[in-house]
Amino acid sequence: ARHACASGPATRAPRRASKMGATTAAEIEPSTSTRARVHFEDVIVTNSRTTDMAHTLWRAVMRPGDTAVDATMGNGWDTVALALMLADLESTSDPAVESKPGRVVAFDIQEDALTSTRTRMDKDLTPEQASRVDLVLKSHDMMEEHVRDTDSVGVVCFNCGYLPGPDGNKEVRTATTTTVSAVAAGVKTLRPGGVLTVVGYTGHPGGWDEVEAVMELVSSLDPREFTATNHSVVNRDNCPQLIAV
Repeated sequence: ARHACASGPATRAPRRASKMGATTAAEIEPSTSTRARVHFEDVIVTNSRTTDMAHTLWRAVMRPGDTAVDATMGNGWDTVALALMLADLESTSDPAVESKPGRVVAFDIQEDALTSTRTRMDKDLTPEQASRVDLVLKSHDMMEEHVRDTDSVGVVCFNCGYLPGPDGNKEVRTATTTTVSAVAAGVKTLRPGGVLTVVGYTGHPGGWDEVEAVMELVSSLDPREFTATNHSVVNRDNCPQLIAV
């Protein structure tokens, strides 16, 4: 996370205390539900899905009017989740506090990804919510060309690897060089109190190299301005790595 001053995100809502492992999967709503106030430890004691862990970090820092960047659009799951989180924040925010509408900017180099994401948006978002999502058919290392100087970027997220699904081309994958370049750009765009997450997969050729390169980059960030962390489930083969700044 980028260090915030006193105007950072509000303290999280209180949750019911429970013993380790007592929370059941049924108590956690799907990750795209904006009404679910799921926290990091809730995920750890239930499904331990790395992507759900990332979602809890987004919710913890996002503010009404933020811009959220999905650097790896894929099939649109994260794009839609971000749009719903922003919509929920705006619907529950204090009407006396004026803020501009939030937006999501999503990147992918494959037309199939944009097609799949549009389909998901038509299904899961209202026309108003969808109108605040920009789908960009470009590499994520072009991020700075599409994020305005006036944007308040609360979240930048990466879900590395290839386009999932039976029709996805597994030979088209995120590349170490462009991923590192895009992460560096994403870090620069974050507002104070914002978060950048990278979910890195190690089970395909080049996956570990990509994760290690991102780790090397974020490890060099000034600790007076940023906190960089790495989380993984160590007793699962090829479990994705969660890197957060």
